[in-house]
Amino acid sequence: MLERTGRWDESVALSTELLGRERPSPVNRLCLLTRIGMIRARRGEPGVWECLDEAMAAADGTGEPQQIAPVAVAADPVTI
Repeated sequence: MLERTGRWDESVALSTELLGRERPSPVNRLCLLTRIGMIRARRGEPGVWECLDEAMAAADGTGEPQQIAPVAVAADPVTI
């Protein structure tokens, strides 16, 4: 919700904090990485593809379209 309401600093801070906790689930990790990657892209910051590539690998690993599709859309250069 923070990302969607323009509270990007808070979204990145919370996502980074949650990623730093002891082993978030793969699905939670891919969601957090997608958010950080999208915000970095919108801001023109480095590290976009590291986040989105890791998220895509995690999403592919699930084999679940509901996990793969959102990350694929986020990683599309047209979307960014």
